[in-house]
Amino acid sequence: MREDALHMTLAFLGEVPERRLEELQALAATVRLPQVQVRLDRLGFWNHNHVLWAGSKSALPEIAALADKLQAVMLEAGFLTEVRPFAPHVTMLRKLLHPGTLPDLAPVEWTAAEFVLAKSWRSDRGSAYETVAHWPLQEVVGQL
Repeated sequence: MREDALHMTLAFLGEVPERRLEELQALAATVRLPQVQVRLDRLGFWNHNHVLWAGSKSALPEIAALADKLQAVMLEAGFLTEVRPFAPHVTMLRKLLHPGTLPDLAPVEWTAAEFVLAKSWRSDRGSAYETVAHWPLQEVVGQL
């Protein structure tokens, strides 16, 4: 995957009619969620679609809560027809037939400070993504 295509999908909306984009963006702007820590420290492979992905060895409850909240809001507004279990991952490589033994992945960590609405399309050069809008996640202030 190209660096500009790396992402973690929180809610997959599929095709959204152009006439509903403004409504979708207004709805997303009402979502108030905290910033979350993201840690990728393992590689995995899905044989059914030949995807090599990076994920986390341990549960990511904060990211799962973020995805669950977004999916619930989108479901209620009719942008989703079902809520899918969240599988936190970043696709690294598509169309890999035989991954062999996967190497260890040195941990990569960051704080996710925003979520975005992106549109995607496929071409002969692979998947392409364009950010349509973005919204901040709320900074968590620790107690003294």
